[in-house]
Amino acid sequence: MYRDSEQGDGSARFGLIGEETTGVRISTADARCVNPLIGSHPSKARLTHSVDRALTDLQPGRAATVRVRVTLASACSTVASKLGYWMPRGQALYTGGMVEGPTVGCG
Repeated sequence: MYRDSEQGDGSARFGLIGEETTGVRISTADARCVNPLIGSHPSKARLTHSVDRALTDLQPGRAATVRVRVTLASACSTVASKLGYWMPRGQALYTGGMVEGPTVGCG
């Protein structure tokens, strides 16, 4: 992931999600990534078929790499990704956008 403009504030968001019912597990050793929490407080349960990461250090000329591991159970799962970013006037409600990233399917 990279930022190619002086505009914006260097913040972005990256997420991957698989099909919940297939038993797919998505993980990473990157400490800036998390499997999202589920359930009401004080639950510490996390979605194992999803990973979310906030990227706060993007600058032109400084790309960020995120390595994830997808472990399939007996059933195959499509895994989709989305990328989000902050734009100028980031305080305005609809300035950031989510764009589709790569999707890996079963085949």
